[in-house]
Formats: sequence, C-alpha cells, structure tokens
Amino acid sequence: MSSTGRRVSSVFSVDHSNITPSSLYNGSTSQELYQGGDGWRRTSVDNCQRSEFLQEVLEANKDADSPCDFVCRVTDILSTTGNTCIVFEFLQQVLEANKDADSPCDFVCRVTDILSTTVVSTVLLFLALAVPVIMITVGVKYLENCPLEPRIPIYLLVGGCFLALKLLGMLWKNVQLRRYESMDAFYDSPDSELAFTSRTFKMMDWILSAFLLAWHVVGACWVFALWRPPNHPSLHEPSKYCEDSVYLCAVGEIIVTGALLALGVMGCGVLALCYKYTTVFEQ
Repeated sequence: MSSTGRRVSSVFSVDHSNITPSSLYNGSTSQELYQGGDGWRRTSVDNCQRSEFLQEVLEANKDADSPCDFVCRVTDILSTTGNTCIVFEFLQQVLEANKDADSPCDFVCRVTDILSTTVVSTVLLFLALAVPVIMITVGVKYLENCPLEPRIPIYLLVGGCFLALKLLGMLWKNVQLRRYESMDAFYDSPDSELAFTSRTFKMMDWILSAFLLAWHVVGACWVFALWRPPNHPSLHEPSKYCEDSVYLCAVGEIIVTGALLALGVMGCGVLALCYKYTTVFEQ
C-alpha cells in the first residue's frame, strides 16, 4: 500500500469496540475520526443515520484498492445517505407542521412553505424561467403575424412578462424562507421596514397570482376560439391567418399551465383532506 493509502487507512482504522450507538449519536466518535466535528454536526449525515453512514465508510476503507477508489465509494455513500436524510427531514417538518397548524388551509400553506425551501423547488423555478422567456420571444417576434386574432401574440407577451415577475418573486421568497424559520416569522418581523416590505410583497403576490389566473382564462378563450387557423395568408383573404409558431406556443402554454394548476389544486386538496379526516401526519 502506498504512503497515501497508509494515511487513509490510519484515519479510518479505529477500534470498533469503542463504537457504540450512544457514542455515535452523541458525536464523540465522529469527532475522533474527523477533525472539525462541529462542521459535520451541521450536515444532514450527522443528524440522520450517522452510525450507518460511519459503518459504510469503514467498510469502504477495507474494500478500497486505492485512494481514488476510496473517494469514489464514499461519494456513492454520501449521495445515497443524503437522499435518505433529505426525505427524512422533509417528513419531520411535515409532521411538525401538522402539530402547529390551526386548520387545513394553514397546514397546506405550511407544507408549501416547506416545499419551497428544498433545492429541488429552486432548481425547478430556475428551469421554469425558460417558459416566460419563450413566451416573450415568440410574442415580440410574431406580433404582426396573427392578424386573424391579433390578441394572441399580445397574450403571450404580457403573460410572459408577468409570469417572469411571479417566478422571480417565488425565488425571492425561497431565499427569505432559508433566512427565517418560517414565513410567519418573516411577515411578523419587528423590523418596521422589513415588515412593510414583507406585507407589500404578500399583497402584490396575491394580486399578481389573481391577474395571471384571469389572464390565462381570457387567453384560453382567445386561442381556442380559433381552432387550427390557416398558417399562411390566402390570395382572397390575406388577413385571415395566424402563424403556427404563435398559435402552437399559446396552445402549449395554456395546456401545460392548466395541467400544472389542476395538479396543484388536487395536491392541496389531498393534503387538506388528509389533515382533516385522517391521522396519516400524526404518526
């Protein structure tokens, strides 16, 4: 074994008789194995299934053929354990929300706030920003290319701008949720300037959501009033056409947005019913 391999082995070759569940839980063994134990206690690994994680690391040290192989094995262990701990912490927060909630509506709001703090939701919001960008691009590019219903490009342009504002506001809310224990603590902050900002944001968010919903319904009426319009102007009726790019973009946006809204409403309804009529979140 090389000098690097001997150094790795000396760190992880410990007396297993001293490792007990209680010592692992209290963090004493992890501090002996790793310098800077305070940093490890801040990770999800240290808060969730620490003994299993350390045991897997010790087994990886025995089975590894080289330092590179050892690093790869530990990386695989971290990825698997991290996913398990994320789910565990999320379920724990949902159970706490169930205890603190005063009504089904309050419970649903708390769960949505918990979902907003996850990395997955942040990544999805960043990816979703592509939708308003496409809407704005198509609306500007084909603003004069749908004379049969000139309001369709306007629907895409206006809807894309306000949808971008909505998504950016949701990203800002995610950042605030990570800084505060809950949105209630953020909205009830003693700082007068921050309290004014938070209340203003909350009111504007509701107004923006209501406008987007109404705009979506109006746009659906404009778009589906025309079913498969001509793609090119004819010789006798040069103004009765609509570019496929504009029309199909509007149809796709309306269908996808409607499906996501339906799934969201169904999910909120299921959560509210589970809170009110079952004990599934009281386990």
